[in-house]
Order: sequence, then C-alpha cells, then structure tokens
Amino acid sequence: VILPGLNDPWGLTLDVDRCPALSGGTTPLDNDADWRCEDTNANGRRDFQDVVKLFLEFSSPEVQNDQFYFDFNGNNGVDFGDVVTLFEDLAKLVGVLP
Repeated sequence: VILPGLNDPWGLTLDVDRCPALSGGTTPLDNDADWRCEDTNANGRRDFQDVVKLFLEFSSPEVQNDQFYFDFNGNNGVDFGDVVTLFEDLAKLVGVLP
C-alpha cells in the first residue's frame, strides 16, 4: 500500500492521485484523507450534489472498477446502499441526523 505523502527512510516522497475520474472528467476528492472519495462532484466541499453524483455514477465502470474508494457502507462493493450511507453521513455532518 502506498500512502500519499508518506516519506520513506531514503527521503523519497510517495504521492498518488487516489480518486478515479468519473464521467464528464470530474475527479472526486478525498477531503478528509480517509481514502474514500466523498466529494464526488469535486467542488471542494461535501454537499447534497455529491449524493446525486454518486447515485448517477454508482453503476458506472469508473466506480465499479475502483470500488474501494466509493464503498461507504463497507460491504466490499458499490451499490445503492453506498448512496444511502453517503447521504446519511452528510446529514450527520450538517446536523440533520444524530
């Protein structure tokens, strides 16, 4: 596993672009460094449009070929449950859900 910005003992910095590009050239962002690409519309913040983008993309080859980054419910796959989990996480973040 290569971690972004991890300095090895020889002074080399390893850096990778983790989130795969989606349709329309959008490259989601991992704003909290948890290796999940929550900011699916790449506008720099988490909002409802991220949920919509994941809903539109969850069955696309781009998402299905890189499931790790979009598996928000931890079931080792990407499906509608991940859209729901992303929504619930956002609702908790903004204080709508406890």
